[in-house]
Amino acid sequence: MPLGKGKNTSIPDADNLSAGVRRMDTLMQARNEKIEKEKALAKQYLKKGDKRMASLVLRRIKNYERLNHQAYGMQTNLTAIQGMIQQQRFNVDAFNTLKTGQEELSTLASLVSADDVYDLMDGIQDRVDDINAVTEALSNQEILNAGVDTDVSDELAALEAELAMDEMPSAVSSPAKTFVASQQQAVSDELDDLEALMC
Repeated sequence: MPLGKGKNTSIPDADNLSAGVRRMDTLMQARNEKIEKEKALAKQYLKKGDKRMASLVLRRIKNYERLNHQAYGMQTNLTAIQGMIQQQRFNVDAFNTLKTGQEELSTLASLVSADDVYDLMDGIQDRVDDINAVTEALSNQEILNAGVDTDVSDELAALEAELAMDEMPSAVSSPAKTFVASQQQAVSDELDDLEALMC
């Protein structure tokens, strides 16, 4: 339970003390006015030569001054107490605020821990790894080309040779082409002769 809320921990009302200090101040001012009037009256008695009455008036003045001195001491103490009450009230409010904040932090801290965060991050990393594996599998061309001969290095070399022959100047390329054609004809003739013999 926050301080200041219990039945036996109530804080005195500083405003009531302030009212008391103001009442005492008003009473002291009234007494000071009486003291000034009594002094004037005592002077009048002395002028008339009546020392007995002047002495009685001076005794009343002395009593007023004693009461004012006591009231001033009490007023000083009440003012000090008032300041301490206000400070303690602030302290209690600050304590209750800090206690509420600590309870809120404890509640929030119980909702998640460092282990929970690590487990969550591990789970996210596992899902990322799964996604990357699926993406890699879908983009793997070797799976689609399995069993298919994709080596065209021989065909590429033959095509390059053919292009080279086509790009040679006519003066140079004609004899070469003639030679190639004669060789092909010779091979063809030999094949014909073999077929004739086999028949």
